[in-house]
Amino acid sequence: MFEIDPTTIDAAVEAIQAGCGQAPGTPSWGAELETQAVEYTAELGRQVMKRVMERLDEADEVIERGVRWVRVTKSSRKFMTRFGTFDVVRGLYRSERNGPVRCFVEERMGVLDGFWTSEAARVAMLILTDTTSRMTAHFFNELGSMKPSRSSLDRLPSRLSQTWEANREHLEAEMRSAYVLPDNAATVAVMLDGVMIHMQTSTREELKERARREGRKIGGPVGYKEASVGALAFYDSNGSRLLTRRFGRMPEPDKSTLKQTLRLELEQVRRLRPDLLVVAISDGAPNNWSFLESLNPDLQLVDFYHTVEHLSGRLDKALGAGSRANQRVLRAMRHVLLTDPQGHVTVFRVLAQIERRHGTWKKRRKTGRGTQPTFYERHSGRMAYCQHLAQGLLIGSGVVEGTCRHIVVDRLRGTGMRWGHTGGQAILTFRALLINGQFNEAWSRLMSLENKDVLKGQVLGQSRNEWKAAA
Repeated sequence: MFEIDPTTIDAAVEAIQAGCGQAPGTPSWGAELETQAVEYTAELGRQVMKRVMERLDEADEVIERGVRWVRVTKSSRKFMTRFGTFDVVRGLYRSERNGPVRCFVEERMGVLDGFWTSEAARVAMLILTDTTSRMTAHFFNELGSMKPSRSSLDRLPSRLSQTWEANREHLEAEMRSAYVLPDNAATVAVMLDGVMIHMQTSTREELKERARREGRKIGGPVGYKEASVGALAFYDSNGSRLLTRRFGRMPEPDKSTLKQTLRLELEQVRRLRPDLLVVAISDGAPNNWSFLESLNPDLQLVDFYHTVEHLSGRLDKALGAGSRANQRVLRAMRHVLLTDPQGHVTVFRVLAQIERRHGTWKKRRKTGRGTQPTFYERHSGRMAYCQHLAQGLLIGSGVVEGTCRHIVVDRLRGTGMRWGHTGGQAILTFRALLINGQFNEAWSRLMSLENKDVLKGQVLGQSRNEWKAAA
């Protein structure tokens, strides 16, 4: 905390009160006084930041690593800080004719794209992970300090995501190396799921017309693709969740990037805690299980609630949706699954008898690859719900279902939203980091990449006219 001289505070109070248009005691005087105080401190912050940046650029030449950099021109530029925007006249330097141009003010302040200071960009990105650029701009305008435009906010996530994706494997490895796992963790659950989002690259009418020409029926929502979501959840011996790491990726073939991330995350966990029991849990999607099996988990479990949903769908056809008989049988089946070690055998045998009795039993579907296994045949070895409960282990994939909502649905599935791959991935990446409690750590690592190795001939935000002036 800073100690401010009382006379300085008194002078500020007089200036703030003088800016109020109403007399003390009037109904809105207190609100106006507070607004004036915010504007005063914001202006003070802008002037301080401007003076600091000007002082960073007082030398006509700079010696760095034995290289002499000479100022060849000066140019004014607007910068966004947490206090708002202001213009600074800063120098552009060269070490040789027609060589790379550097701006030491921007380098030393960690300016992003010649506009955002690192701290201003960090705060803006924090808000953008949770709401739209429109609402973010409105929030900052009400806050009364920095007031970025919607267009600036729209560009920021994609810009940051470009650096993150280009260095993703390196950054994720650094984040994993800093893992601190709960000492009392006994189990780690690996989960994988997906959720549909509306993509900009999908044209609804074109897809419909193509399907008509090909004489086929359109299946599923037109223009939507599946984003992939994964999670590692750590539990103690009593089954209480201690820590969760969540991940999200935009639609891609075979969820390949997310699967690789989960594999590397689990490998690091096993190196740190080889004693942990590894449980793989997911819905019944075959693609998910082909990957989860490759992780060699200690236990595998198909989500209990997806199993019940499967039973419910088949009972609806046999006994009628919502009928009392349907509800009574489903309750009994749930009870048997949770209390009998061989409950899944009994339940699916009874289900087959009910379906044959009511004429809804269907033979296994044949395809060009042969007869397809039924849900029970595919997952009968993953239904040990009674045993899992007795050991204090989870039986549902609610964590990854919640991850779908927290990371993807709450942010990317607002009314009328359509997403490009780059912009959507930027939100998913930083939103997952924020929810994981890793945002500030990841930001520091990202900014170190943004600001390092500036002697690569890059121009740090200079305009074409500035290039000409420096030539």
